[in-house]
Amino acid sequence: MRRMVILLLVLAGCRQGVMVPSVGPTATVSGVVAVETAVSSPPTATPLPPQPTATSEVEVVVTETAVSPAQDTFNQLWLTEPPERDDVALAMAYRGLAERPPETAPLVTTPLTEGIHQSFNIPNIDTNTVAVIDAQLRWVSDHAYFWFDTGPGSTPLSQSALREAGESFDAMYEQVVGYFGSEANPGLDGDPRVHVVSAAPGVLCDLEPTATGGCRLGGLVNATDLLPTAVDPRSNGREMFVMNSSLFGSSTFRSVLAHEFRHMIEDNHDAGDDDWAVEGSASLAQVLVGLPESTISRANDFLRNPDQQLNSWPDEGTGPYYGQGYLFNQYLFNRLGAAAYREWATSPANGFLALDQVLAANGLDVQALGIWRDWLVSLVAHTDPNAPPRFDYGELGVETAVSTPILTLPHATESTVHQFAADYYELPLSGGYMVEFTGEATVSLLGAEPFAGERMWLSQRANYSNPRLTRRLDLRGLSSATLSYAVYVDLEEGYDFGYVAVSGDNGRSWQSLVADHMQGLDPADDPADAALTDRFYTGRQRSWTQEVVDLTPFAGQEILLRFEVVTDPIKTFGGLALDNIAISETGFLDDAEILAEGWEAEGFVRAAGRLTQPWQVQVVLFTADGVSVLPVLAVGGETAVFTIPAATYTRPPVLIIAASAPQTLELASYRLLVR
Repeated sequence: MRRMVILLLVLAGCRQGVMVPSVGPTATVSGVVAVETAVSSPPTATPLPPQPTATSEVEVVVTETAVSPAQDTFNQLWLTEPPERDDVALAMAYRGLAERPPETAPLVTTPLTEGIHQSFNIPNIDTNTVAVIDAQLRWVSDHAYFWFDTGPGSTPLSQSALREAGESFDAMYEQVVGYFGSEANPGLDGDPRVHVVSAAPGVLCDLEPTATGGCRLGGLVNATDLLPTAVDPRSNGREMFVMNSSLFGSSTFRSVLAHEFRHMIEDNHDAGDDDWAVEGSASLAQVLVGLPESTISRANDFLRNPDQQLNSWPDEGTGPYYGQGYLFNQYLFNRLGAAAYREWATSPANGFLALDQVLAANGLDVQALGIWRDWLVSLVAHTDPNAPPRFDYGELGVETAVSTPILTLPHATESTVHQFAADYYELPLSGGYMVEFTGEATVSLLGAEPFAGERMWLSQRANYSNPRLTRRLDLRGLSSATLSYAVYVDLEEGYDFGYVAVSGDNGRSWQSLVADHMQGLDPADDPADAALTDRFYTGRQRSWTQEVVDLTPFAGQEILLRFEVVTDPIKTFGGLALDNIAISETGFLDDAEILAEGWEAEGFVRAAGRLTQPWQVQVVLFTADGVSVLPVLAVGGETAVFTIPAATYTRPPVLIIAASAPQTLELASYRLLVR
């Protein structure tokens, strides 16, 4: 499915789900902490500059001499994004769609009539299948139609409850649009009203059809519905929410609608943003409209275990990830102000890249990575009476990040931290001691090395994206041809897919190829019929496989060969990697060790098995004069030795150790000694 954004009722993982539980002075930012010695072990081949001035505040090394494969891989992954998925172009390429359909129907000036019935395609979040229901239009408000399932499991409705729901949504609509921008309006169906379709629990979840409760789904926006039916026959062809009818009339129902409305708006501006931006901004919407309870609960769940990767999404236990995303979005809202935050929320760029653009456009002398570092500090400092206003989370009941106490000296530890996450250590109150930190210089990109040599082709990890690797093959004069390649697959099963295809008409249409280790023979590989072809790669095999494909049907022709990945709007894993791509009859072999001419790489990079590991190390000091943040220059592979000065602290100093390598989901290792 193109987008499925879901609000769930229990702490269990599912598609892009929000889990609903049961019921001062400016900070002093000092220079680098005095580094007394720097012990190499061993030094990196290309040291990272301490204060880069590139478009993003990261350790991107640009020199006239060759950089290491690890640094080159880092540079490529940080500075580029894969192309966004274009469902219409894919339908034209694989499904025979002749031309692009209109983006909107003629403007609807007369609303639909209450009492009419229509059929709707409704996804089941447990089985990843689609059912057809009959629904009746029961209420028309200024901004929405309210439809209700007429089948088993539906619940009685009162006119007063319908009126209250309509008035509540109309008020919330104006608030959310004010903060985040507008949905596509009048949208695909030409109607300025959105559709709220309440389906029975037994339709939405794997329950008995007559069930009136027990479904963990609160609601969802499925962006397949925002596509013309000519592009995807499963579409309902309108701006639409699917809601759990058993929640109708509750504050949870209203909170879910606020969350999902933010998703609908985002689809109009940036359908493929990072997980933390997608879910965090939707959770912020719940707070801004006055329904903060479930969001704050999830935020505190995150703060109890803050070593959690910001730019990832899990299969299970998603509640703390909503909380993490919310806290970062709340911090951005406070730090940027409502107007600049709205610029960021409506930017077509993703995550940190969009944030860098907005910061520059507003003349703010800080970059996205610096904002993230400050946010890490806010998580331990915001309750301090001397904390700066930008650290304030208001009276919402947000706790502070749990720190590991270091009570006796000397203290030595070896540990790991997730990328774009932090470990917090509470240091002794007295000060007057030394700290030694050594972080690894590089980190594995996939948890596996290239199939052969140092390099491989790898699809970039991004939501709602379509990385492509294409080249022209001249098979004229051949009576037979054979394609071989090694492939590594780490894709979300049943939602993200990899394809191998050829085109004989210069890219206007594509014919899929079949390899022995592809999925698709089992209906469980694609229960929602979301894949573009019958055979494809999906799932988390996480090992190299060698494939051989017969190209003899295309012998005698000049064709295009393409490897591509199509992801949905939430949760990505390592991606699809390729190595040793060969056509034996022509002598062509690309082992990715050097850049072979002829490839058009869009969202594929020639990656090493490891990439440079940056570190973000800070010490937070609390005194009666304020909160001081001391950044430590920590270069991977070297030991930074620094002193925490003796002083009268109002709270124990906190050491923050964070890792920030792009794309990878692998842990970063470090050693720490306090003496």
